[in-house]
Amino acid sequence: MVHKRTLQGEALNLVDSGFRVFPCRPGAKRPATADGLKSATTDWDTVERWWSQMPDANIGLSTDGLLVVDVDPGATWPADPDRELELAAAPTASTPRGGRHHYFIDPSGLMRNTAGRIAEHVDTRATGGYVLACPSVVNGSSYNWLTELDGGPDCLPDPPQWLLQALQGTNGASPSIEIPHGLRTHPGASEGHRNQALCHLVGMHLAEHGATTDLPQLALDWSRRCRPPMPDAQVTKSVEALIRKDQASAKADPKAPPAPGTGWRLTKYSEVEPIPIQWLWKGRLPRGKLVILSGDPGLGKTTVLIDISARVSTGTPFPDGASCPRGQVLFYTLEDGLRDTMIPRLMAAGGDRDRVIDCGPVTESYRINRGY
Repeated sequence: MVHKRTLQGEALNLVDSGFRVFPCRPGAKRPATADGLKSATTDWDTVERWWSQMPDANIGLSTDGLLVVDVDPGATWPADPDRELELAAAPTASTPRGGRHHYFIDPSGLMRNTAGRIAEHVDTRATGGYVLACPSVVNGSSYNWLTELDGGPDCLPDPPQWLLQALQGTNGASPSIEIPHGLRTHPGASEGHRNQALCHLVGMHLAEHGATTDLPQLALDWSRRCRPPMPDAQVTKSVEALIRKDQASAKADPKAPPAPGTGWRLTKYSEVEPIPIQWLWKGRLPRGKLVILSGDPGLGKTTVLIDISARVSTGTPFPDGASCPRGQVLFYTLEDGLRDTMIPRLMAAGGDRDRVIDCGPVTESYRINRGY
């Protein structure tokens, strides 16, 4: 759902999009919680409680897994119109003193905070840091979006190559930079990103080294660096499934004919008998077809899907009074936690948990697309 343009509303919008937040003192940048940045969470109820108790608290946004470039008003960097346009194309916020925050994803997961490394009056915030999010207020002036966020952390753009080179201290002559990304060196991932990161890292290991005997233990060690760690059994099953998938791919005959569904055919319209559309919700949700629900971040796309899931699981009529046949729902999400977000929200919508099934990205019975 879209929350009001208040500090609490914007904090909840960020949580709905998958960003981790925590309260900072009103009118200041200092954390308002005892644990500071460690308190950052995507738990909706916790965030709502914080801002109900402190409605004027500023919004601290954890930059773990992100790269936020903080350009102070006195900076002359990057002094190149093309590079300025590349920065401005990313989600950008103005700061109370007239500076800018440019938001990117951290493609390596290894970046750390810097101060003045790129240029004078230019800092960066990454894993282990935070920034104040809009519309936080300092000295009577607020942070404001110039180019708004459009989705969660995974929707942020990659940093330009020249920016990565500057952070690595290169002279710009190298066409690319190598950032360590293996299971041994990756610092871990936050909740909502762990499965995807695990599949990527294990896949990279298999591609570079094969199924080494220490791979399961490397994956377990990596999981313990996550926030919070994944269950050992889940990690082990994921690794075993990825190894089986890798071995099956290696045995595949490259000269074999395409599998059914991978080729093309031409059909005249005159050869096809038309049939009427079968509706789940007339005029809105057709049966057996792909339906895309799109919109700006914070508009409530997930809330709408959870409401529909609750209605289907219980057979509750749709909002316009149309009947809804009772059925089962398969739900797949990479952003929100199952225990602390999805299930509580489904329960609040009155859904039948026995009829709503979470589709985990890796289990023994699921086929895995090798996306690395």
